[in-house]
Amino acid sequence: MIEGVLSLKKDAQEDEKRITMDDNAICIHVKPLYDYYIYLSDCETVTGALRWVEHIRQKTWMTDVMLSRVIELMIQHNEAR
Repeated sequence: MIEGVLSLKKDAQEDEKRITMDDNAICIHVKPLYDYYIYLSDCETVTGALRWVEHIRQKTWMTDVMLSRVIELMIQHNEAR
């Protein structure tokens, strides 16, 4: 059981590392050769952020951990504005 918990924790940490942010966008590193960008200017309103959350939530590669990280970065960006 401990191995299972540790494996889940490692998977969650890997998922979080796949999400980065620069001055212009949140980048989700989906595959080695494929990055998915969410431009921060599209997330500066509640409506814009919710549209993006709903859109990426439907992606088959999106995990709950990744979605939480994207939302955290949207909040961080908007608090800094």
